[in-house]
Amino acid sequence: AVARFWNNDSALCLALTDEAIDIARRSGDASALAEALIAQLNVMSRPAFLHRQLELSDEIARLAYESGNLNLIFLALLFRMEEYIARGDSGGMRHDLPEIRRIAEELRQPPERSFVMMIDATSLLFQGKIAEAARVGREALDLGALGGDPYYQITRTLHRYGVFYEQQKLERLEDEIRHLAETHRPGSMWFCALANLCSLIGKTDEARNLFEALALGSFASVSQDFGWPTSMYHLSDLCVRLGDAKRAALLYEQLLPHAKRNMVFSWMAFYGSVSRCLGLLAATMGNRERASEHFEDAIQSSRALGATLWTARARCDYARFLLAGGEPEQQAKARAMIDRVTLQIAEMDSACLAAEVASLAAS
Repeated sequence: AVARFWNNDSALCLALTDEAIDIARRSGDASALAEALIAQLNVMSRPAFLHRQLELSDEIARLAYESGNLNLIFLALLFRMEEYIARGDSGGMRHDLPEIRRIAEELRQPPERSFVMMIDATSLLFQGKIAEAARVGREALDLGALGGDPYYQITRTLHRYGVFYEQQKLERLEDEIRHLAETHRPGSMWFCALANLCSLIGKTDEARNLFEALALGSFASVSQDFGWPTSMYHLSDLCVRLGDAKRAALLYEQLLPHAKRNMVFSWMAFYGSVSRCLGLLAATMGNRERASEHFEDAIQSSRALGATLWTARARCDYARFLLAGGEPEQQAKARAMIDRVTLQIAEMDSACLAAEVASLAAS
């Protein structure tokens, strides 16, 4: 099942993992069953199965504890942490993180310690503490390289993207992301990231050409794997910037079933709530009622998670949307939000968000 994952044959992969799970259940071996369920968890990282992730993660964690295998327990809790972040479950995150830290200290291995530090770096990023996130991220990556982390390159690029985006230094990543896009299949999250990055650094014609290629067949080439939320974040961001209402409707339809989730890549990257992207897409489509509802949801869910940076960003998006409406009541609401975000950014060091707020305040 794992070997066939990249063939996009989810039916066959599911059948194989079901068979593996059946064999493991009959064996009575908790570790074997947890491993089989982890394989199914990976297969079910596709969009159609995201609603099953927490149920599987809970069973994997229970079996891991039953086995007594610390490495397996650590891995199980990491999987569940990813799902807690995706669901915006701050209570679940607070419950599992101390245990993840404890096990990492007990194992005393660089990869496990690196994973914990990267969770911290991601948390600092979505709180808007960019310089501190960059420092912790560098330390985490150094540990990961020392321990032979197989996900080192992915972790490094995703983390640096988050930092450089907020510092308005994305041009530093162009060669790195272009290389990853060229060495992965067309439609991978790296291909989507490259298209968006080109737009953000001023290469609009290339961004548009890449976007047109990705949009063929209603975005049929976009990989339906664990990188899908990252891909959809980049595609939505780029689509809105291009003002493409027709493609906005296609992306909106694909994202809508996941409106209550956040856009994450494991514990390595956080891109705000799906509702924020839906709000931006709905606004691009000209559906003001739905856009307002999604922006309100995005602000509420980001605030509940403690994602200060993304709460402020959603407020900026909403304020810009309201200012474009022209109604006096909407203008007043927008100005109040801009004033609130102006106070918030004093506690953050995001050059990107600061520039956005300054632009809104001057409009």
